[in-house]
Amino acid sequence: DKTTDGIVIEGESPFAQPLTLQVLKDDCNLREGPGFQYKIIGKLSKDAVVVGFSFKENWIRVETKDGISGWIFQTLIGAP
Repeated sequence: DKTTDGIVIEGESPFAQPLTLQVLKDDCNLREGPGFQYKIIGKLSKDAVVVGFSFKENWIRVETKDGISGWIFQTLIGAP
């Protein structure tokens, strides 16, 4: 039960299998952790495809096509 970087946050629930997801809005923040208090580590543009691995509350752990792992708020992504 480990994610790509091997660190599982308390309360984090993995998906049964990785999900392909698409960013729904422009300039979405990719964060270090599941919350607005975490540092922004990148920006995602509309229609960018990411892979979702797990969730905690309203946050989804994703990895970008460039291999960057971070968290995005659930309303900003959906099925492609």
